[in-house]
Amino acid sequence: MLFAKKNQFLNLFLLTIPSLVLFGISLKLTMLLWYPHGVNEKDLLLHIQLFSIIGLTWIALYYGFDVLDLYTNRRPNQFIRALIGVHFIGLIVAIVFFYLQPNFLLTPRRFLFVDSLFALLLSIVWQIIIRSLTKNSARQHVYLVNIEQTYSEQKQELSKQLPGYNIHFITEKDLLSLTEKTHRSHQELLFVVPINPVFSAQTLELFAHLHAHGATFVQFDHFYETLFRRVLTTNLNDWWMLEHIQRDTIGLYPIVKRVLDILFALLIAILFFLTFPFIALLIKLSDQGKIFFTQTRLSVNGAPFTIYKYRTMRAGTPNNTWTADHDPRVTSVGRFLRTTRLDELPQWINILRGDMSLIGPRPEQAGIVEQLREEIPYFESRHAIRPGLIGWAQLHVYAGTAAESKQKLQYDLYYLKHRSFLFDVEILLKTIAHVFFLQGK
Repeated sequence: MLFAKKNQFLNLFLLTIPSLVLFGISLKLTMLLWYPHGVNEKDLLLHIQLFSIIGLTWIALYYGFDVLDLYTNRRPNQFIRALIGVHFIGLIVAIVFFYLQPNFLLTPRRFLFVDSLFALLLSIVWQIIIRSLTKNSARQHVYLVNIEQTYSEQKQELSKQLPGYNIHFITEKDLLSLTEKTHRSHQELLFVVPINPVFSAQTLELFAHLHAHGATFVQFDHFYETLFRRVLTTNLNDWWMLEHIQRDTIGLYPIVKRVLDILFALLIAILFFLTFPFIALLIKLSDQGKIFFTQTRLSVNGAPFTIYKYRTMRAGTPNNTWTADHDPRVTSVGRFLRTTRLDELPQWINILRGDMSLIGPRPEQAGIVEQLREEIPYFESRHAIRPGLIGWAQLHVYAGTAAESKQKLQYDLYYLKHRSFLFDVEILLKTIAHVFFLQGK
């Protein structure tokens, strides 16, 4: 869609490319400070090669923390916090990478700290400048025509101030003034119409005139999905499911994903065994209950399996009920485990066995699925692929009720429709950002 491509263009040329340039400047400043008398050509090349890799790592983290998007983290405290998070994690990764060098070619390691500090400060200054300059000019005018009656619930979401967009709700009667406006303005106009719209011949003629002057037209479901990155479930039907929901049966992607699942499961297993003595002791000291929590969940095609987690609720709590985001039944130790996601570590067993994937829709309790399939159409479509330890929906909503599960389904369907290796990488990076730095953002 045009408005999405425009946003990508602005993000690329105003944030991504300048960030790479700033990384180069920070390296130059650090070398001038550290080697005031210059450095030989061989060491210079080694620095450039190593810090190019580190810079690309920072860019990946920038993307995961939404630092490379003009329309997120708008307030200074948000993007400064995100930048600090990026450089903290990036510094840890870079230190590990430094020590993987053969023969420790580049020393001292304090060079890395200084370079990272320069990069952080320069990035903060640039972000402040560019976000201030584009605060108003980067906003796009969007006109939603005759959508108030059909999409009253969605109108409430769109009525809120959306970063990057000026939303206008209009009727067919308002189109004439907009037609006149196109003669006086060079603004790119976007018109959003209902799904399968029905307009008068006069209105269609006005649309043709607006289109001839550069306006773009999209149907509401496409606009909603692109804007919120979740599927509009109001008009879902069997045909939509047949067209967009594909099972992981053929192609390279499911094979690569399964291989990566196994590798990540082994990495999680290492972390599990390293931390098990401490976590087990904390759980036992909290209320003397069991260390592990098991429950029947549903996997691909609705097949039941036993999920393993560290117990986070008081001993004796029923395990077949809804849980809330701030559930009072959660122990103090359990709250820490949930916040850091350490309670999920035992699920390396489920991933290794193939019950789950690293990334996918969160597996639901078997009993709750029975309830939700009656209340939410197409809820079982989530079982088209393996459920995940982390997922797109988990980044946006905590489902503790049927209404919240309906919203979660919107995000799950978006993932099912658009899943790819790059999307999985994005979810992984944003989960890291969410867990360690952006909770309560």
